[in-house]
Amino acid sequence: MKKFLLPLLFVIVGVAVQAKPIDPMTQAVLNAYEKLLQEDPGDYTTLYERAMQYYQLEMYPQALDDVDHALRITPDDKKELKAKEYELRGSILAMGKNYKDAVAAIRKALECQPGDYELNYRLGEFSLLAGDNEGARGAFFARKDIAAALPPCSASRAVRPRPCSVSPASTWPRASSRTP
Repeated sequence: MKKFLLPLLFVIVGVAVQAKPIDPMTQAVLNAYEKLLQEDPGDYTTLYERAMQYYQLEMYPQALDDVDHALRITPDDKKELKAKEYELRGSILAMGKNYKDAVAAIRKALECQPGDYELNYRLGEFSLLAGDNEGARGAFFARKDIAAALPPCSASRAVRPRPCSVSPASTWPRASSRTP
């Protein structure tokens, strides 16, 4: 009996230590997402928004489940949203140090938004972390070409340096225009 209870105690303590408290406002937002999804389980935009919320809370398994579900049901003609969903998926995978799959997700995002400056940055960042120096070089050179093609005002904003280290702040996908 003791052999059974001791490992169980470690599991319970480990789960309790890892769980972060969620502030009441954030919990209210999560509850609102849940209600919206109960009313319309096919609401791919709400799934994406909730995935973003889970990502911000560092609840990566839940975020990945939601974004994967959103990717399955988002219509193919919603290319901008699909790109954001793939970018979020890549960022979640990178947080789990699954850089090769993160690169694959960003490549899918680039299929939806070819030539996107920020997505090329993500591709370069995750390629480097995956150990693919040539892939990173190609992505970073693509960024340079994109910046050169932008009007002067846009290019000056596009070349802002972004952090390369993987953390929730550095892999945070661009937020959508919809607010909860």
